[in-house]
Amino acid sequence: MLKAKNRFFISILEIEEPNLCLEGHLTGALQESCIVYAKDQKGTRYEGEIFHLPNRDRYDENGNKTTKGTGFRMKLPLKAGRKYTFWIKVNEKKEKKLTPSFGRFSKLTKKTDACYYTKGKYLLKPLGEGIAIKNNSRK
Repeated sequence: MLKAKNRFFISILEIEEPNLCLEGHLTGALQESCIVYAKDQKGTRYEGEIFHLPNRDRYDENGNKTTKGTGFRMKLPLKAGRKYTFWIKVNEKKEKKLTPSFGRFSKLTKKTDACYYTKGKYLLKPLGEGIAIKNNSRK
């Protein structure tokens, strides 16, 4: 079931031309099968790979698993001018836009509007509910 407390957490963000590589985890009680994907501003979908993260499993006081640790990986085309938003679809039915949170190895944060990450000719910036890719004007 999709709940407000479900979070999309990007732990690792790397520029590996020709892709933007993301890895992270989902929090909350997502026991159902789910698909995580990114959409660019033209509506093109880029599906991520879902995998089990045993170290993120959660248990109640009786030892029963309450939450399955769910990780994701995705590769997105790296092109200046692209903006990506993130989505989840549970049990082939309900879709929900996800707002990313960023870990310390992701190189981005939402704590300041001045946050960005550059590598080579690309500049990445958190954008409300997604990530924007721009040209790096400083070489």
